[in-house]
Amino acid sequence: MENDLIINGKDAYKTWKVCMGSKFLDNLETPPPLKDYITSGSRTENGQRVIVSPRIDSRDVSLSFTISGTDRNDFIRNRDGFLSVLQGGTVEIRVPSLNGNTYRLVYTGKNASYAMNRMRTFATITAKFIEPNPMNR
Repeated sequence: MENDLIINGKDAYKTWKVCMGSKFLDNLETPPPLKDYITSGSRTENGQRVIVSPRIDSRDVSLSFTISGTDRNDFIRNRDGFLSVLQGGTVEIRVPSLNGNTYRLVYTGKNASYAMNRMRTFATITAKFIEPNPMNR
């Protein structure tokens, strides 16, 4: 668990007891989309002209995290600490065992989901991010 996930330069598990959730790596590694090609549909020509100059577009990313605590107070402290990092806006995520890339994401705070257990010692959070420039990793 330790050194699996680095968020803003901190070990997520040691600092907030945060781990990667379901399909975390799949969502993080999904290839970014291309921007639309430039086209021209002149009435004086058949078809259309397409200028093929591929450029990478920004992308939306949904990442699932798990948060735990030894008891209710420890869990709340971990959860609130982690949420304050997300709400800071810019989040840098690195998975050392994956590829060494640093994913520079912006937390949107929109359409997040949250599920907590009855003992209030474990939760899953799915957060939405934007990766403004996937080429800057």
